[in-house]
Amino acid sequence: MHYREIGRGTFGVVLTADEQPDTAVKKSFKGNDTLAVEFEHGLATSFAVTTSAPSLAQEFPEPDPWWIANVKGFPSTNGDNVPNGVFLFERIPPVPRSLQESLIRRFWASPEEQQAALNDPDNRDCMIRPYLPERWAYYEAKGRKRLNNEQKASLRNFQAYLDDLQDMGVDCHAVARQIALGLAVGHWEAQHDMTDVEFVIAGRYTPPPTAARSHTLPLSAYDKRNDLGNRTIVAEAPPAVQHGLPTRTQMWLVDFDKCNRVRVWDDTLAQDIRTLALGICANDPYYPNPLPDTQFGWDVFVTFTETYIRAGRHLLQRAFEKVATNDEQLQKVLKRPAMVMREWTRTVMNAKRNNERDVFDARMRVRKEQGWVTPAWAAER
Repeated sequence: MHYREIGRGTFGVVLTADEQPDTAVKKSFKGNDTLAVEFEHGLATSFAVTTSAPSLAQEFPEPDPWWIANVKGFPSTNGDNVPNGVFLFERIPPVPRSLQESLIRRFWASPEEQQAALNDPDNRDCMIRPYLPERWAYYEAKGRKRLNNEQKASLRNFQAYLDDLQDMGVDCHAVARQIALGLAVGHWEAQHDMTDVEFVIAGRYTPPPTAARSHTLPLSAYDKRNDLGNRTIVAEAPPAVQHGLPTRTQMWLVDFDKCNRVRVWDDTLAQDIRTLALGICANDPYYPNPLPDTQFGWDVFVTFTETYIRAGRHLLQRAFEKVATNDEQLQKVLKRPAMVMREWTRTVMNAKRNNERDVFDARMRVRKEQGWVTPAWAAER
């Protein structure tokens, strides 16, 4: 290979070869030690540039070519056409149109309201939020209306409560298991507190033929696969099984902007457990209620907690069994998912006792009278 000079300075000479035009060779005039110094300092500077670029871009803003090319296509509503950061990603597909029509006929009362909802183009952007803590009958008795984030009756972010999901033919135990798996992966694999994440039932993801998956996470304890996709954890099911969800839908886990990293493997265990439990509380009501008003609600709660604990133990054992100094240390680590469930349960029950004492007393009475069996993890220490 023949090298030719393309630059020279006091440090050395820079050369390249026609056979490798994208590669340069820098030869020092002063020995190997100077090369090591330049490499170390150059690497540190490169890292500093990368980490400081977002902050400096805000201090010294320049016109963004993407916004210049696209700003005219954005609606002016609520300032949506004001240039700011954007996140480009593949869209989560809405639920199938047949399911949208079924929801409208089920939850919109009059024929006129149903027809208006069917004609509303906004209702085609339909994702279902599975709210497992309560039956809708509980909120309806309090005079609450079923409204979305825009404070209107819509299929956008449609709220489906425990009794709604049953009426739709959805297997609530299957939903509870999928939500528990997503939460466990977020806690014990990604090490996030999972604050304000969203679980939604939406259309099934069909990757383009040439699209490459980033990686998959096998959960061998359940003989399932959790596909992490390009940006979002997807709890996926085989088409013929559907895991209790409506046809051609799947569970998605999205919106991680309020999550915080939690070093769940550190020795500062008590503080971490409390942080994870509070992160579960700081969410829309996806997680089953430890104080339900029916046996069915209690059974769904038990399914959720036992799935979370089993999945968490599996993930922790996979991470720790080769590095734990002894079995006692490993078993101590494996208790952490149950500790999170106990702390979260206590937090929820204390809040209900303090804020809705009449509801708390009534539900504790029902629980005692019907003899609901307390799961073993709740009594462990």
